[in-house]
Amino acid sequence: MSGRNRPEAEERAPQVPTQVLFIHIPKTAGTTFTAVLDRQFEAEEICPAYYWRELLQIPRRELLGYSLIRGHFDYSVTELLRDVRVITMLRDPVARTLSHYRYMASLDHHPLREVYAALPLPDVLEDPELSRNMANLQTALIGRDSDLEQMRRQLAQEAPPIYPWENRPGARSPSLARARERLSNVAFVGLQERFDDSLMLLADTFGWSPPEGVARLNATPEVEQGSPVSSEWIAAARQANPLDMELYEIAADLFEERFLAMKKRAAIALGRQPTTVGRAELLQYIGSRRRLGDD
Repeated sequence: MSGRNRPEAEERAPQVPTQVLFIHIPKTAGTTFTAVLDRQFEAEEICPAYYWRELLQIPRRELLGYSLIRGHFDYSVTELLRDVRVITMLRDPVARTLSHYRYMASLDHHPLREVYAALPLPDVLEDPELSRNMANLQTALIGRDSDLEQMRRQLAQEAPPIYPWENRPGARSPSLARARERLSNVAFVGLQERFDDSLMLLADTFGWSPPEGVARLNATPEVEQGSPVSSEWIAAARQANPLDMELYEIAADLFEERFLAMKKRAAIALGRQPTTVGRAELLQYIGSRRRLGDD
């Protein structure tokens, strides 16, 4: 939207009662997850901005008119929203780091691609500059606070970042305690390793239609297909992510607790024992809840 039209749009922009925010952490199946989310909303309900530079150009009143905001933001974006339900996806930190490293080495347009491609992962993780947007990234995006006004001023003066989720001016150090507290209060947290289960829990949480025909997008082939990884690389990735390792355990426990609660509700609704409730029964239960909501 042009600057000429913004005042008019700001005046007429409606404010939705509840907003959904998806914090997309890189290499957690977030691109596929975003496609699933987008199916639940009309195009005009979805904020078009996916990166900070785009988002911070939107007047707040206009931003409050979108039902779905999703992208590579940290938790600070909640300062711009109202009555927001936060959702995110996490991944085992070792697997996420391996995938992120391979992804960076494959980005043709990135000026450091050849550096990442030439260096083994342990060397990358030992370099503070190369690893700062890779190690403990999940804790950073959930447990970091950013000075949005400083970021807005800086982004207005700089060229667009090549790596849009990198640490920006105004970003403060992440806090594991803050990330843990926020994670316990989000409306939904899914796990990349249990992607299909995550989609069912998402549908149950929001009363949406059961997921069907989900195609995986933007996967890193070398990692997703299980190529051999040396024990040295695995050890280096684990050592570089102490905060993410702890946060992921918390997320996994929270996910399991919520997933089992959903299975118990399904068992009661279907008149079955929880141990006999599998994927087919869960889809039946979620679908029946959706139909009741439509009536």
